[in-house]
Amino acid sequence: MEYIEKLKKYLTNIEGHLIHEHSEDNNSENVLFATAMQLSYSNEIGNKIASVILFHQTTIALMKKLIIRCNFLTQLLIFPNQLNFKKMKDDESYSAVFRTLENHISFLKKGKLISKIRDLNSLRTEIAHKMHNTDVDVYLNENTNNLQKRFDEIWSIYIESTRDLNKKINEAAKRDEVLKLIKNDE
Repeated sequence: MEYIEKLKKYLTNIEGHLIHEHSEDNNSENVLFATAMQLSYSNEIGNKIASVILFHQTTIALMKKLIIRCNFLTQLLIFPNQLNFKKMKDDESYSAVFRTLENHISFLKKGKLISKIRDLNSLRTEIAHKMHNTDVDVYLNENTNNLQKRFDEIWSIYIESTRDLNKKINEAAKRDEVLKLIKNDE
């Protein structure tokens, strides 16, 4: 689809198109999150490790959703200039997704979200390195007791950030240049 046509299409139903752009993961993402929450309450080592990994994967999906919104906002803000963004692959690495979000435009609580996601990634990495150590039980007990709280914080910040981006998108869609684009189509 041509750039201008895609922009017009998205402007007719902004939220619907942004959600659809990442919808291939929505169902599996919900299952991952629910499973991670359930496992996070367990005292078994394997369940705690699985919970951290699943929370980590869910966080990657949340970052991708924010990037999609950032991309669209950027396109609206620079219009009539054009900028095409590379579509992220389903199997895009954590570090690639993280760097993309970190280097993208600002939104509410972006720094705090980046910090919380970085902390979760550090926990996952540390667990992977300690799995074969005899003190993995102690490490897990000390560092995963507040796992639900950690992810709840990430989720809350994600919701606030999404709302902020939606507000900015709606404001950018009211720019004269963008309104002319819509009127030319009517």
